[in-house]
Amino acid sequence: MAAILHRVFRLAVLCAESFERRKTLGVVVEAYSRLAYVGAHVTCCLKDNHNAGYAGRMVPGHVLCCSETDHLQAYADAAFSASFRGIPVVGQGAFLAGGCYAVTARTEEFEAWSGSSTRYGYWRADLQKQFNPELDPDGPFYELIWFSDCEGTIGSEAAVDLLADFREHSSTYRPPYEWYGETFEAFTRACSLAADSGLIDFW
Repeated sequence: MAAILHRVFRLAVLCAESFERRKTLGVVVEAYSRLAYVGAHVTCCLKDNHNAGYAGRMVPGHVLCCSETDHLQAYADAAFSASFRGIPVVGQGAFLAGGCYAVTARTEEFEAWSGSSTRYGYWRADLQKQFNPELDPDGPFYELIWFSDCEGTIGSEAAVDLLADFREHSSTYRPPYEWYGETFEAFTRACSLAADSGLIDFW
């Protein structure tokens, strides 16, 4: 029980810095398939693309300083390494950085969630209560439950495992509200896309 409480406390701390932003903007969760990996390609950091918020919390410090409009920057808090599986680690510190992915002509995009981070948290807490109350790393939906509710990237290998969990437990899931069921279906599709050489992006 102590370990579970520690993880819950840690998760709250990880999102504290983004609290004001999430109160007004909420969280957006987008899935992408068939991306092209670019990696850490930025060699010149300029004023207009310098990511000051993360530069001091990973090495190399400018690994997220990219201004390409068709690039997705992969990163996650170092506590969520299980969810980052499938993304090469090119920068490390308080955060893991995977460099950039580029959208291709074959990429399919899907918005699994856009709105209140509080409502998303209620849905995810119910998912944990039904299928993985002890927060077992080998249990169902671990890569989603033990992950930030405000920012970061879930990699393709983690998405494969999550997709298997969503499919396996779809018949036993009991949504207390209709929108819970709709969200379950939306994340099933998101994991399906991300499992196909893609990722899931929280921002």
